[in-house]
Amino acid sequence: MIKKAGIIANPDKKAALMYQKKIKKFLEERNIRVYTDREASREEIARMVDLIITLGGDGTLLNVAKYISNKVIILGVNLGAFGFLTDIKKSEVYSALKSILENKYSVSKRSMLKAGVYRSGKLIKSLICLNDMVINKGSLSRILTLSVMTKGENLATYLCDGLIISTATGSTAHSLSAGGPIVSPELDVSILTPICPHTLSNRPLVLPSSREVSVKIDGKEAQDVTLTADGQVAVKLKACDLIKVKKAAVSARLVNSSKRDYFQILQEKLKWGKPR
Repeated sequence: MIKKAGIIANPDKKAALMYQKKIKKFLEERNIRVYTDREASREEIARMVDLIITLGGDGTLLNVAKYISNKVIILGVNLGAFGFLTDIKKSEVYSALKSILENKYSVSKRSMLKAGVYRSGKLIKSLICLNDMVINKGSLSRILTLSVMTKGENLATYLCDGLIISTATGSTAHSLSAGGPIVSPELDVSILTPICPHTLSNRPLVLPSSREVSVKIDGKEAQDVTLTADGQVAVKLKACDLIKVKKAAVSARLVNSSKRDYFQILQEKLKWGKPR
């Protein structure tokens, strides 16, 4: 039963701030305690509520996802141009909220990833993501040499511009644009997709998420290299840094649209599977 809700709005969208006020009033009239990110930080709100409503696009939802716990459900409302994760339309907001309050809704449980950056054997940074971890070089950097290991065994050595490690949810994000597969978000897997690999045999690889993946930055050419989580949080990397990526303890619980399933969204947003 929902007793406390948080409403997170993209401050760059006037419509988001307008809807934030309207939804707050709607919920308070139904005796729901409401917090907004104009009153508290997003991290604080995620610790206090049962339901988070994001108003904006996928970026707003991804920004909030790293703070949530397993008890929180997320209703993503699309006020942007694309909105793949935020598949609830403006016209569907109040009907979706009524369904949630009446406990007549379903959620999609999405695996997340956690990365630890180790330098000289010491953990210097931890990151969490819903979509992907991306190791990428700067525009003037040389080709990267990345040694990838799992369970202590060498998996591959990539000569490339970077590497994407994504969840099934993130398979339709950066990984897809780099040639990775579309993977149903119901699957509990990680996808390794090299960016511009310099070997024809290097192709995307799908692994069970139970396998921890370690990536070592090899060579002196590793300059201006970063690790980003969901394209929002970045860490500068150095040669010989080790990045360990594993399944996060927390999962994102996204409220499903009652109007469309995952494959309908693929067709609508990505024009996937449609005849010419």
